Amino acid sequence: REKGRWEIKVATPHESNIVKFKINKRAQIVSVANSWVVTKPSDQEYCNRFVVRVYNHVGIPLSGTVGPLYNSTLTDTGEGCLIFYTEKEQGEWDPAHVGIQDSEFIIDTNCKIHVDPNRPDDDPYIVKKHNQQALEDEYPEESRKRAPKELKDLDGE
Repeated sequence: REKGRWEIKVATPHESNIVKFKINKRAQIVSVANSWVVTKPSDQEYCNRFVVRVYNHVGIPLSGTVGPLYNSTLTDTGEGCLIFYTEKEQGEWDPAHVGIQDSEFIIDTNCKIHVDPNRPDDDPYIVKKHNQQALEDEYPEESRKRAPKELKDLDGE
C-alpha cells in the first residue's frame, strides 16, 4: 500500500499475479460521511470535529477548528471536499461552518438550519444531509470549497 495505490498478490496453483488498483479517496470520504447521517457521534460534536473524524478515518490526517482547517487546505471542487461557510456579510471572509460535499448535498453536524427547538428529536448535533442551496440561502456569503493537499495529490496519481 502506498498512498491511494494498492497492490495485491493473487496466487493460484500454477502462477502468481500482482493486481494493482487505486482507491478512490473522494468516494471513500463521501461513503464514510454518509454512514454517519442521522446519527449523533458524541454529545456535542461540532462541524469541524465531524469532518476531521471522517478524513482521519480514511487515512487523511486533519485537525483543528474551522479557521485552521480552512487555512490548511487548498481550493478544490471535487466530491468529498470540504465546503466552508461564513456568517459575515462584509469584510474579511471568515469561515464559521464546514461540511463535506456529496454532489448537490452537504453532510454536516451542528448546522444552524433545520433545527426546531420545539422538537427534541431535531438535535443540532445529529449528522444531517442538507441540500446545498439551503445552506447557501442561510449563510450570507458564497461558500468556498477546499481540500487537503494530500487529497489533491491523490487525484493526480
